[in-house]
Amino acid sequence: MAIPSIQSAILLSFLVLFLGPYLQTAKLCSCSDDHKVGNCHSIERLALLDFKKGVEDPSNRLSSWRLDNEDCCKWHGVGCNNVTGYVEELDLNTIKDTAQATELSGGISPALAQLKHLKYLDLSDNAFRKHSGSVHRLSQGVEELQFLSHLTSLEYLGLSGSDLSKTGESLQYINRLHSLSELHLSGCKLSSFPLMTNFTTTLSVLDLSFNYFGGFFFKAILNFTALQSLDLSWTEIQGPIPKAIEQKTSLKTLRLGFNDLTGPIPDVLANFTSLECLDLEDNHLEGPIPLSFGAFCKLKELSLSGNNISGEITEFVNGISLCRPNSLLETLDLEQGTKLI
Repeated sequence: MAIPSIQSAILLSFLVLFLGPYLQTAKLCSCSDDHKVGNCHSIERLALLDFKKGVEDPSNRLSSWRLDNEDCCKWHGVGCNNVTGYVEELDLNTIKDTAQATELSGGISPALAQLKHLKYLDLSDNAFRKHSGSVHRLSQGVEELQFLSHLTSLEYLGLSGSDLSKTGESLQYINRLHSLSELHLSGCKLSSFPLMTNFTTTLSVLDLSFNYFGGFFFKAILNFTALQSLDLSWTEIQGPIPKAIEQKTSLKTLRLGFNDLTGPIPDVLANFTSLECLDLEDNHLEGPIPLSFGAFCKLKELSLSGNNISGEITEFVNGISLCRPNSLLETLDLEQGTKLI
């Protein structure tokens, strides 16, 4: 009578040995909390729906974000990788949206941390500082930007128009984005900008316009070795343009307009041979245009109006005219306060 029991034990061992891996695979597949509908992963779809739940949307910009519309890759403002289906772009910039679009308000759900493959995030020109439900507000403290530290693939971040005046340490979450190439924080009510260390070799565009910095803070900017565009217009920076700016000769765009800059235009700017746009409008700069500006053959825009610029312009015009094959200059603004001959 013991023989059947032995045979059963042998059979059971055989099944476990040879079918175990297949059973385990089947278990993993059936219990997984992520699957794709179209190109969209369910985890990311649920994260986006959680974000929508905390947002007030008076013009129904997110009307396509619905449970019954399962392919989130086709939702408004969402872009996915055609191969993997992961969300790589979330663009909810109000100004770039349709003419009828109104700003979103409410909170930014920390569920956005689930979008781990995101490369492009633009939430600019909305009103996320306002409270909605139980999600974090941008103006509440150090936690509201914590989700950013999980988006390690992010290359573009736009939060312009958000109230970051009370975030303090939370800006350091941005510092964890090792691949960031563009950072747009215009009009965020910032009074300081911390030293960033983790994307110093990748950041090429930095927009900090329309904030309240007062004094210069070039130590925080000099770290960015690949910087090509810097916008510090309307930031209440004061005093002479610091000599330290000479280290940023790779700049193609430099906007320092509508501040309280004083003194002469420094000669060190002559080394900015890649410069395409130089905006120093509406400051208190004085003296002549440096003669070396005539060698700016790539320059397309030069704005110096609203200063006390004086002296001869002949050398500048003659220099620009010698550019080969032709000067690229499209805009030369010297009005209001300039005394050139």
